[in-house]
Amino acid sequence: MKSLGLKLSVLYIFLAILNISFFTIIIFENQIDLITETSKYQTIDFANKIYYQFEELKLQLTEDEQFLTEDRLYEEIRNILKNILFEYIIFNQSGFILHQSSPDFPLTDQYIADGQKALTKSDFLGEPYTFTVDDEKREILFYIPIDIPTENFEQLLLLFKLKMKDIDSKLNTLYMLVILIIVIIALFHIIFGFFLHKIVISPIKSLAFKSSEIQKGDLSARVSIKKKDEIGQLGNAFNAMADSVQSTITKLDDQNKKMRFEFLMASAVQKSIYPTMRKTKYFDIAVYHRPFMEVSGDYHNIFPIGKDKYGILIADVAGHGVAAALITMLIKERFEELAANYADPKELLHRINIIFKDLMLDYEKYFTAFYIIIHKNTQALFSNAAHPKAILLRDGNIYPLTVRGVLIGVSQIIEDGFKTKRIALKPGDKLMFYTDGMTEALNTHGEQYGLKRLVSTAQKNSRKPCEEMLKAVISNFSEYTEGAKQADDETLLTIEIR
Repeated sequence: MKSLGLKLSVLYIFLAILNISFFTIIIFENQIDLITETSKYQTIDFANKIYYQFEELKLQLTEDEQFLTEDRLYEEIRNILKNILFEYIIFNQSGFILHQSSPDFPLTDQYIADGQKALTKSDFLGEPYTFTVDDEKREILFYIPIDIPTENFEQLLLLFKLKMKDIDSKLNTLYMLVILIIVIIALFHIIFGFFLHKIVISPIKSLAFKSSEIQKGDLSARVSIKKKDEIGQLGNAFNAMADSVQSTITKLDDQNKKMRFEFLMASAVQKSIYPTMRKTKYFDIAVYHRPFMEVSGDYHNIFPIGKDKYGILIADVAGHGVAAALITMLIKERFEELAANYADPKELLHRINIIFKDLMLDYEKYFTAFYIIIHKNTQALFSNAAHPKAILLRDGNIYPLTVRGVLIGVSQIIEDGFKTKRIALKPGDKLMFYTDGMTEALNTHGEQYGLKRLVSTAQKNSRKPCEEMLKAVISNFSEYTEGAKQADDETLLTIEIR
Protein backbone atom coordinates (compact mmCIF):
# COMPACT_ATOMS: atom_id res chain seq x y z
CA MET A 1 0.00 0.00 0.00
CA LYS A 2 2.12 2.86 -1.31
CA SER A 3 -0.51 5.59 -1.78
CA LEU A 4 -0.74 8.15 1.02
CA GLY A 5 -4.36 8.88 0.10
CA LEU A 6 -5.25 5.18 0.31
CA LYS A 7 -3.51 4.82 3.68
CA LEU A 8 -5.29 7.85 5.11
CA SER A 9 -8.63 6.70 3.65
CA VAL A 10 -8.33 3.27 5.27
CA LEU A 11 -7.31 4.85 8.58
CA TYR A 12 -10.12 7.39 8.39
CA ILE A 13 -12.75 4.74 7.54
CA PHE A 14 -11.54 2.64 10.47
CA LEU A 15 -11.77 5.62 12.85
CA ALA A 16 -15.21 6.53 11.46
CA ILE A 17 -16.51 2.99 12.01
CA LEU A 18 -15.02 2.97 15.51
CA ASN A 19 -16.57 6.36 16.25
CA ILE A 20 -20.03 5.40 14.93
CA SER A 21 -19.94 2.06 16.77
CA PHE A 22 -18.92 3.73 20.04
CA PHE A 23 -21.66 6.37 19.92
CA THR A 24 -24.25 3.81 18.79
CA ILE A 25 -23.46 1.47 21.68
CA ILE A 26 -23.43 4.29 24.22
CA ILE A 27 -26.72 5.75 23.00
CA PHE A 28 -28.41 2.35 22.64
CA GLU A 29 -27.39 1.13 26.08
CA ASN A 30 -28.31 4.38 27.78
CA GLN A 31 -31.67 4.54 26.05
CA ILE A 32 -32.45 0.87 26.79
CA ASP A 33 -31.65 1.46 30.45
CA LEU A 34 -33.67 4.65 30.41
CA ILE A 35 -36.70 2.98 28.79
CA THR A 36 -36.54 0.03 31.17
CA GLU A 37 -36.17 2.16 34.27
CA THR A 38 -38.78 4.63 33.10
CA SER A 39 -41.31 1.85 32.43
CA LYS A 40 -40.48 0.29 35.75
CA TYR A 41 -40.89 3.48 37.76
CA GLN A 42 -43.93 4.61 35.81
CA THR A 43 -45.65 1.30 36.57
CA ILE A 44 -44.61 1.32 40.22
CA ASP A 45 -45.66 4.94 40.53
CA PHE A 46 -49.00 4.09 38.97
CA ALA A 47 -49.47 1.14 41.33
CA ASN A 48 -48.58 3.29 44.31
CA LYS A 49 -50.97 6.01 43.21
CA ILE A 50 -53.88 3.55 42.94
CA TYR A 51 -52.98 1.95 46.25
CA TYR A 52 -52.96 5.27 48.11
CA GLN A 53 -56.22 6.34 46.45
CA PHE A 54 -57.83 3.22 47.87
CA GLU A 55 -56.26 4.00 51.22
CA GLU A 56 -57.79 7.49 51.10
CA LEU A 57 -61.14 5.95 50.22
CA LYS A 58 -60.83 3.68 53.23
CA LEU A 59 -60.10 6.66 55.49
CA GLN A 60 -63.14 8.48 54.16
CA LEU A 61 -65.48 5.84 55.59
CA THR A 62 -67.46 7.25 58.52
CA GLU A 63 -68.18 5.51 61.76
CA ASP A 64 -71.70 4.83 60.56
CA GLU A 65 -70.38 3.49 57.28
CA GLN A 66 -68.63 0.28 58.29
CA PHE A 67 -68.47 -1.09 54.77
CA LEU A 68 -69.28 -0.16 51.22
CA THR A 69 -72.01 -1.65 49.15
CA GLU A 70 -70.93 -3.27 45.94
CA ASP A 71 -72.58 -0.51 43.94
CA ARG A 72 -70.86 2.19 45.98
CA LEU A 73 -67.54 0.35 45.77
CA TYR A 74 -67.90 -0.15 42.02
CA GLU A 75 -68.63 3.58 41.56
CA GLU A 76 -65.62 4.62 43.64
CA ILE A 77 -63.33 2.19 41.85
CA ARG A 78 -64.57 3.39 38.48
CA ASN A 79 -63.73 6.97 39.45
CA ILE A 80 -60.27 5.94 40.55
CA LEU A 81 -59.59 3.87 37.42
CA LYS A 82 -61.33 6.06 34.87
CA ASN A 83 -58.02 7.34 33.43
CA ILE A 84 -56.31 3.98 33.38
CA LEU A 85 -55.09 2.90 29.96
CA PHE A 86 -54.26 -0.63 31.06
CA GLU A 87 -56.59 -3.61 31.07
CA TYR A 88 -57.74 -4.53 34.61
CA ILE A 89 -60.00 -6.83 36.67
CA ILE A 90 -61.43 -6.31 40.16
CA PHE A 91 -62.18 -9.61 41.88
CA ASN A 92 -62.39 -11.04 45.37
CA GLN A 93 -60.35 -13.85 46.85
CA SER A 94 -63.03 -16.35 45.89
CA GLY A 95 -62.58 -15.46 42.26
CA PHE A 96 -65.76 -13.41 41.84
CA ILE A 97 -65.29 -10.65 39.28
CA LEU A 98 -66.60 -7.32 40.48
CA HIS A 99 -65.60 -5.38 37.41
CA GLN A 100 -63.70 -6.13 34.21
CA SER A 101 -62.32 -3.56 31.75
CA SER A 102 -62.48 -5.92 28.79
CA PRO A 103 -63.84 -9.41 28.12
CA ASP A 104 -60.54 -10.08 26.32
CA PHE A 105 -58.89 -10.09 29.73
CA PRO A 106 -60.37 -13.18 31.46
CA LEU A 107 -59.69 -14.18 35.05
CA THR A 108 -57.77 -17.46 35.16
CA ASP A 109 -57.09 -19.80 38.04
CA GLN A 110 -53.47 -18.74 37.96
CA TYR A 111 -54.50 -15.11 38.38
CA ILE A 112 -56.69 -16.06 41.36
CA ALA A 113 -53.85 -18.05 42.97
CA ASP A 114 -51.35 -15.19 42.42
CA GLY A 115 -53.94 -12.79 43.86
CA GLN A 116 -54.29 -14.84 47.02
CA LYS A 117 -50.50 -14.78 47.39
CA ALA A 118 -50.60 -11.01 47.04
CA LEU A 119 -53.21 -10.84 49.86
CA THR A 120 -51.03 -13.04 52.05
CA LYS A 121 -47.93 -10.87 51.44
CA SER A 122 -50.02 -7.79 52.18
CA ASP A 123 -51.32 -9.20 55.45
CA PHE A 124 -48.04 -10.65 56.75
CA LEU A 125 -45.31 -8.68 55.01
CA GLY A 126 -47.05 -5.37 54.53
CA GLU A 127 -46.33 -5.29 50.81
CA PRO A 128 -48.87 -2.95 49.15
CA TYR A 129 -48.81 -4.91 45.91
CA THR A 130 -46.97 -7.65 44.01
CA PHE A 131 -46.23 -8.25 40.35
CA THR A 132 -45.33 -11.21 38.15
CA VAL A 133 -43.84 -11.40 34.67
CA ASP A 134 -45.33 -13.67 32.02
CA ASP A 135 -42.50 -14.15 29.53
CA GLU A 136 -44.61 -16.30 27.23
CA LYS A 137 -47.31 -13.64 26.83
CA ARG A 138 -44.82 -10.79 27.32
CA GLU A 139 -46.90 -9.20 30.11
CA ILE A 140 -46.28 -7.73 33.57
CA LEU A 141 -49.18 -8.42 35.99
CA PHE A 142 -49.73 -6.20 39.08
CA TYR A 143 -51.86 -7.35 42.05
CA ILE A 144 -53.04 -4.57 44.41
CA PRO A 145 -55.07 -5.65 47.46
CA ILE A 146 -58.04 -3.32 48.09
CA ASP A 147 -58.34 -3.21 51.85
CA ILE A 148 -61.86 -1.78 51.98
CA PRO A 149 -64.68 -3.62 53.82
CA THR A 150 -67.45 -4.88 51.58
CA GLU A 151 -70.86 -6.42 52.13
CA ASN A 152 -69.64 -9.97 51.86
CA PHE A 153 -66.53 -9.23 53.91
CA GLU A 154 -64.23 -10.62 51.24
CA GLN A 155 -61.17 -8.58 50.39
CA LEU A 156 -60.90 -7.39 46.82
CA LEU A 157 -57.93 -7.29 44.46
CA LEU A 158 -57.15 -5.08 41.54
CA LEU A 159 -55.30 -6.88 38.73
CA PHE A 160 -53.95 -4.90 35.80
CA LYS A 161 -51.37 -5.77 33.19
CA LEU A 162 -48.67 -3.91 31.31
CA LYS A 163 -48.04 -5.37 27.86
CA MET A 164 -44.45 -5.62 26.73
CA LYS A 165 -45.45 -4.36 23.31
CA ASP A 166 -45.57 -0.91 24.86
CA ILE A 167 -41.89 -1.26 25.69
CA ASP A 168 -41.25 -2.78 22.27
CA SER A 169 -42.86 0.25 20.66
CA LYS A 170 -40.50 2.49 22.58
CA LEU A 171 -37.59 0.27 21.57
CA ASN A 172 -38.60 0.50 17.90
CA THR A 173 -38.63 4.26 18.25
CA LEU A 174 -35.17 3.97 19.81
CA TYR A 175 -33.93 1.86 16.90
CA MET A 176 -35.11 4.48 14.44
CA LEU A 177 -33.39 7.14 16.51
CA VAL A 178 -30.14 5.17 16.55
CA ILE A 179 -30.30 4.64 12.76
CA LEU A 180 -30.90 8.35 12.27
CA ILE A 181 -27.92 9.19 14.48
CA ILE A 182 -25.72 6.71 12.55
CA VAL A 183 -26.76 8.30 9.25
CA ILE A 184 -26.03 11.79 10.60
CA ILE A 185 -22.61 10.75 11.95
CA ALA A 186 -21.79 8.94 8.69
CA LEU A 187 -22.73 12.02 6.66
CA PHE A 188 -20.58 14.12 8.95
CA HIS A 189 -17.60 11.82 8.39
CA ILE A 190 -18.16 11.79 4.62
CA ILE A 191 -18.26 15.59 4.51
CA PHE A 192 -15.25 15.83 6.82
CA GLY A 193 -13.38 13.26 4.71
CA PHE A 194 -14.18 15.21 1.54
CA PHE A 195 -12.76 18.42 2.96
CA LEU A 196 -9.77 16.53 4.41
CA HIS A 197 -9.04 15.12 0.95
CA LYS A 198 -9.48 18.51 -0.70
CA ILE A 199 -7.44 20.45 1.86
CA VAL A 200 -4.62 17.99 2.62
CA ILE A 201 -4.48 14.83 0.52
CA SER A 202 -5.18 16.33 -2.91
CA PRO A 203 -2.41 18.98 -2.65
CA ILE A 204 0.06 16.37 -1.41
CA LYS A 205 -0.86 14.03 -4.28
CA SER A 206 -0.39 16.93 -6.68
CA LEU A 207 3.06 17.59 -5.22
CA ALA A 208 3.96 13.90 -5.52
CA PHE A 209 2.72 13.72 -9.12
CA LYS A 210 4.61 16.84 -10.20
CA SER A 211 7.75 15.58 -8.43
CA SER A 212 7.45 12.37 -10.44
CA GLU A 213 7.05 14.39 -13.66
CA ILE A 214 10.23 16.33 -12.88
CA GLN A 215 12.01 13.07 -12.09
CA LYS A 216 10.97 11.76 -15.51
CA GLY A 217 12.48 14.81 -17.17
CA ASP A 218 9.58 17.28 -17.45
CA LEU A 219 11.30 20.25 -15.84
CA SER A 220 8.33 22.52 -16.63
CA ALA A 221 6.04 20.66 -14.18
CA ARG A 222 4.60 22.99 -11.52
CA VAL A 223 1.90 22.67 -8.87
CA SER A 224 -1.13 24.96 -8.61
CA ILE A 225 -2.04 25.27 -4.91
CA LYS A 226 -3.87 28.51 -4.20
CA LYS A 227 -3.65 28.45 -0.43
CA LYS A 228 -2.08 30.70 2.14
CA ASP A 229 -1.51 28.02 4.78
CA GLU A 230 1.51 25.75 5.25
CA ILE A 231 0.50 23.55 2.30
CA GLY A 232 0.31 26.62 0.08
CA GLN A 233 3.75 27.66 1.30
CA LEU A 234 5.00 24.16 0.53
CA GLY A 235 3.58 24.42 -3.00
CA ASN A 236 5.28 27.80 -3.53
CA ALA A 237 8.55 26.38 -2.20
CA PHE A 238 8.21 23.41 -4.56
CA ASN A 239 7.66 25.69 -7.56
CA ALA A 240 10.59 27.86 -6.56
CA MET A 241 12.77 24.78 -6.17
CA ALA A 242 11.58 23.47 -9.55
CA ASP A 243 12.45 26.84 -11.16
CA SER A 244 15.90 26.68 -9.60
CA VAL A 245 16.41 23.07 -10.67
CA GLN A 246 15.27 23.82 -14.23
CA SER A 247 17.56 26.83 -14.44
CA THR A 248 20.51 24.86 -13.01
CA ILE A 249 19.94 21.86 -15.28
CA THR A 250 19.60 24.13 -18.30
CA LYS A 251 22.96 25.69 -17.43
CA LEU A 252 24.45 22.24 -16.83
CA ASP A 253 23.10 21.05 -20.17
CA ASP A 254 24.73 24.00 -21.87
CA GLN A 255 27.98 23.34 -20.07
CA ASN A 256 27.69 19.63 -20.81
CA LYS A 257 27.28 20.36 -24.53
CA LYS A 258 30.36 22.54 -24.40
CA MET A 259 32.28 19.88 -22.49
CA ARG A 260 31.04 17.23 -24.91
CA PHE A 261 32.29 19.30 -27.80
CA GLU A 262 35.61 19.83 -26.03
CA PHE A 263 35.85 16.09 -25.31
CA LEU A 264 35.30 15.35 -28.98
CA MET A 265 38.01 17.85 -29.87
CA ALA A 266 40.34 16.33 -27.26
CA SER A 267 39.59 12.86 -28.65
CA ALA A 268 40.41 14.01 -32.17
CA VAL A 269 43.62 15.62 -30.95
CA GLN A 270 44.61 12.53 -28.97
CA LYS A 271 43.97 10.21 -31.92
CA SER A 272 46.48 12.24 -33.88
CA ILE A 273 49.26 11.28 -31.47
CA TYR A 274 48.86 7.53 -32.09
CA PRO A 275 51.06 6.04 -34.83
CA THR A 276 49.54 5.52 -38.26
CA MET A 277 52.15 3.10 -39.56
CA ARG A 278 51.13 -0.51 -40.02
CA LYS A 279 54.28 -1.85 -41.69
CA THR A 280 58.01 -1.09 -41.63
CA LYS A 281 60.95 -2.64 -43.36
CA TYR A 282 61.45 -4.88 -40.32
CA PHE A 283 57.99 -5.77 -38.95
CA ASP A 284 54.19 -5.67 -39.42
CA ILE A 285 51.92 -4.00 -36.88
CA ALA A 286 48.30 -4.60 -35.76
CA VAL A 287 46.55 -2.50 -33.11
CA TYR A 288 43.26 -2.69 -31.21
CA HIS A 289 42.42 0.35 -29.07
CA ARG A 290 39.07 1.07 -27.43
CA PRO A 291 38.94 3.98 -24.95
CA PHE A 292 36.65 3.87 -21.93
CA MET A 293 35.63 7.48 -22.52
CA GLU A 294 36.03 9.88 -25.43
CA VAL A 295 39.67 10.22 -24.45
CA SER A 296 41.98 7.49 -23.22
CA GLY A 297 44.59 6.92 -20.54
CA ASP A 298 46.20 4.15 -22.63
CA TYR A 299 48.97 5.12 -25.01
CA HIS A 300 51.01 3.20 -27.56
CA ASN A 301 53.64 4.42 -30.00
CA ILE A 302 56.13 3.09 -32.53
CA PHE A 303 58.80 5.59 -33.54
CA PRO A 304 62.15 5.42 -35.32
CA ILE A 305 65.32 5.98 -33.36
CA GLY A 306 68.09 7.04 -35.66
CA LYS A 307 68.64 4.66 -38.61
CA ASP A 308 67.24 1.13 -38.75
CA LYS A 309 66.13 1.13 -35.10
CA TYR A 310 62.67 1.53 -33.61
CA GLY A 311 61.27 2.22 -30.15
CA ILE A 312 57.98 0.56 -29.22
CA LEU A 313 56.13 1.89 -26.19
CA ILE A 314 52.87 0.98 -24.45
CA ALA A 315 51.77 2.92 -21.37
CA ASP A 316 48.74 3.04 -19.07
CA VAL A 317 48.00 6.16 -17.01
CA ALA A 318 46.03 5.61 -13.80
CA GLY A 319 42.48 6.91 -14.05
CA HIS A 320 40.39 8.12 -16.94
CA GLY A 321 39.30 11.34 -18.57
CA VAL A 322 41.03 14.50 -19.64
CA ALA A 323 43.81 14.43 -17.03
CA ALA A 324 44.93 10.95 -18.09
CA ALA A 325 44.67 11.91 -21.76
CA LEU A 326 46.83 15.02 -21.26
CA ILE A 327 49.48 12.90 -19.55
CA THR A 328 49.55 10.54 -22.57
CA MET A 329 50.34 13.53 -24.79
CA LEU A 330 53.15 14.51 -22.47
CA ILE A 331 54.43 10.92 -22.49
CA LYS A 332 54.52 10.93 -26.33
CA GLU A 333 56.41 14.19 -26.40
CA ARG A 334 59.00 13.21 -23.80
CA PHE A 335 59.69 9.69 -25.15
CA GLU A 336 60.15 10.84 -28.74
CA GLU A 337 62.28 13.76 -27.57
CA LEU A 338 64.64 11.67 -25.39
CA ALA A 339 64.65 8.24 -27.07
CA ALA A 340 67.58 9.01 -29.39
CA ASN A 341 69.71 10.00 -26.38
CA TYR A 342 69.31 6.70 -24.49
CA ALA A 343 70.38 3.42 -26.06
CA ASP A 344 69.45 1.55 -22.87
CA PRO A 345 65.68 1.40 -22.18
CA LYS A 346 66.14 1.43 -18.38
CA GLU A 347 68.04 4.69 -18.56
CA LEU A 348 65.24 6.28 -20.53
CA LEU A 349 62.59 5.05 -18.05
CA HIS A 350 64.70 6.41 -15.18
CA ARG A 351 64.94 9.79 -16.90
CA ILE A 352 61.20 9.82 -17.61
CA ASN A 353 60.47 9.12 -13.94
CA ILE A 354 62.59 12.11 -12.90
CA ILE A 355 60.76 14.35 -15.36
CA PHE A 356 57.30 13.20 -14.29
CA LYS A 357 57.79 12.78 -10.55
CA ASP A 358 56.75 16.29 -9.47
CA LEU A 359 53.75 16.49 -11.79
CA MET A 360 52.50 13.02 -10.89
CA LEU A 361 52.95 13.48 -7.14
CA ASP A 362 51.11 16.81 -7.13
CA TYR A 363 48.09 15.32 -8.88
CA GLU A 364 48.32 11.81 -7.39
CA LYS A 365 48.86 10.21 -10.77
CA TYR A 366 51.20 7.53 -12.03
CA PHE A 367 51.55 5.33 -15.06
CA THR A 368 52.98 1.99 -16.14
CA ALA A 369 55.04 1.47 -19.29
CA PHE A 370 56.72 -1.27 -21.32
CA TYR A 371 59.48 -0.03 -23.62
CA ILE A 372 61.43 -2.11 -26.18
CA ILE A 373 64.06 -1.12 -28.75
CA ILE A 374 64.27 -3.34 -31.85
CA HIS A 375 67.46 -3.18 -33.97
CA LYS A 376 67.67 -4.00 -37.65
CA ASN A 377 69.62 -7.14 -36.82
CA THR A 378 66.58 -8.30 -34.79
CA GLN A 379 68.29 -7.72 -31.49
CA ALA A 380 65.96 -6.23 -28.92
CA LEU A 381 66.40 -4.50 -25.55
CA PHE A 382 63.40 -4.09 -23.27
CA SER A 383 62.57 -2.62 -19.88
CA ASN A 384 59.38 -2.52 -17.81
CA ALA A 385 57.86 0.07 -15.49
CA ALA A 386 55.38 -2.20 -13.62
CA HIS A 387 53.39 -2.79 -16.80
CA PRO A 388 51.85 -6.19 -17.72
CA LYS A 389 54.65 -8.24 -19.27
CA ALA A 390 54.81 -8.53 -23.06
CA ILE A 391 54.49 -11.94 -24.71
CA LEU A 392 56.78 -13.45 -27.39
CA LEU A 393 55.08 -16.04 -29.64
CA ARG A 394 57.51 -18.23 -31.54
CA ASP A 395 56.79 -21.44 -33.44
CA GLY A 396 53.52 -21.94 -31.54
CA ASN A 397 55.14 -21.42 -28.14
CA ILE A 398 54.87 -18.51 -25.73
CA TYR A 399 57.67 -16.73 -23.86
CA PRO A 400 56.84 -13.98 -21.36
CA LEU A 401 59.23 -11.00 -21.46
CA THR A 402 59.74 -10.62 -17.75
CA VAL A 403 61.79 -7.86 -16.21
CA ARG A 404 61.46 -5.99 -12.94
CA GLY A 405 60.43 -2.32 -12.79
CA VAL A 406 58.55 0.20 -10.66
CA LEU A 407 55.67 2.58 -11.35
CA ILE A 408 56.56 5.94 -12.86
CA GLY A 409 55.59 8.92 -10.76
CA VAL A 410 55.16 7.35 -7.31
CA SER A 411 58.54 8.24 -5.81
CA GLN A 412 60.91 11.11 -6.10
CA ILE A 413 64.01 8.98 -5.59
CA ILE A 414 64.28 5.51 -7.13
CA GLU A 415 67.61 3.80 -6.96
CA ASP A 416 68.03 1.02 -9.50
CA GLY A 417 64.28 0.92 -10.10
CA PHE A 418 64.47 -0.37 -13.67
CA LYS A 419 66.31 -3.22 -15.42
CA THR A 420 67.07 -4.02 -19.05
CA LYS A 421 67.06 -7.39 -20.76
CA ARG A 422 68.19 -8.45 -24.18
CA ILE A 423 66.47 -10.88 -26.55
CA ALA A 424 67.23 -12.09 -30.06
CA LEU A 425 64.31 -12.08 -32.47
CA LYS A 426 63.91 -13.97 -35.73
CA PRO A 427 61.55 -13.71 -38.70
CA GLY A 428 58.04 -14.93 -37.89
CA ASP A 429 58.27 -14.02 -34.21
CA LYS A 430 55.33 -12.09 -32.84
CA LEU A 431 55.32 -9.69 -29.89
CA MET A 432 52.08 -8.96 -28.05
CA PHE A 433 51.69 -5.89 -25.81
CA TYR A 434 48.48 -5.10 -23.86
CA THR A 435 47.07 -3.07 -20.98
CA ASP A 436 45.22 -4.41 -17.93
CA GLY A 437 41.94 -3.23 -19.47
CA MET A 438 42.12 -6.41 -21.56
CA THR A 439 42.95 -8.97 -18.87
CA GLU A 440 40.74 -7.43 -16.17
CA ALA A 441 37.63 -6.98 -18.34
CA LEU A 442 34.57 -8.72 -16.86
CA ASN A 443 31.79 -10.75 -18.38
CA THR A 444 28.13 -10.57 -17.28
CA HIS A 445 28.89 -12.97 -14.40
CA GLY A 446 31.62 -10.71 -13.00
CA GLU A 447 34.45 -13.04 -14.16
CA GLN A 448 37.68 -11.60 -15.61
CA TYR A 449 38.85 -12.37 -19.11
CA GLY A 450 42.30 -13.03 -17.66
CA LEU A 451 45.85 -13.31 -18.96
CA LYS A 452 45.59 -17.08 -19.42
CA ARG A 453 42.64 -16.80 -21.83
CA LEU A 454 44.30 -13.91 -23.71
CA VAL A 455 47.59 -15.79 -24.20
CA SER A 456 45.87 -19.09 -25.00
CA THR A 457 43.78 -17.50 -27.77
CA ALA A 458 46.85 -15.75 -29.20
CA GLN A 459 48.84 -18.99 -29.08
CA LYS A 460 46.14 -20.90 -31.01
CA ASN A 461 46.29 -18.27 -33.76
CA SER A 462 50.02 -17.46 -33.60
CA ARG A 463 50.80 -18.99 -37.00
CA LYS A 464 48.38 -16.64 -38.73
CA PRO A 465 49.47 -13.23 -40.02
CA CYS A 466 49.74 -10.54 -37.38
CA GLU A 467 46.48 -8.80 -38.30
CA GLU A 468 44.48 -12.04 -38.36
CA MET A 469 45.87 -13.19 -35.02
CA LEU A 470 44.79 -9.90 -33.44
CA LYS A 471 41.30 -10.18 -34.95
CA ALA A 472 40.95 -13.71 -33.56
CA VAL A 473 41.94 -12.53 -30.08
CA ILE A 474 39.56 -9.55 -30.18
CA SER A 475 36.74 -11.77 -31.46
CA ASN A 476 37.20 -14.12 -28.51
CA PHE A 477 37.51 -11.16 -26.12
CA SER A 478 34.33 -9.49 -27.44
CA GLU A 479 32.35 -12.72 -27.26
CA TYR A 480 33.42 -13.27 -23.64
CA THR A 481 32.60 -9.73 -22.46
CA GLU A 482 29.44 -9.25 -24.55
CA GLY A 483 26.71 -7.54 -22.54
CA ALA A 484 29.02 -6.38 -19.75
CA LYS A 485 29.90 -2.73 -19.22
CA GLN A 486 33.37 -1.59 -20.18
CA ALA A 487 35.33 -0.51 -17.12
CA ASP A 488 38.74 0.57 -18.46
CA ASP A 489 40.63 1.54 -21.58
CA GLU A 490 41.47 -1.51 -23.72
CA THR A 491 44.63 -1.72 -25.85
CA LEU A 492 46.24 -4.66 -27.64
CA LEU A 493 49.33 -4.21 -29.86
CA THR A 494 50.91 -7.01 -31.90
CA ILE A 495 54.12 -6.92 -33.97
CA GLU A 496 55.40 -9.59 -36.36
CA ILE A 497 59.08 -9.68 -37.29
CA ARG A 498 59.51 -9.76 -41.09
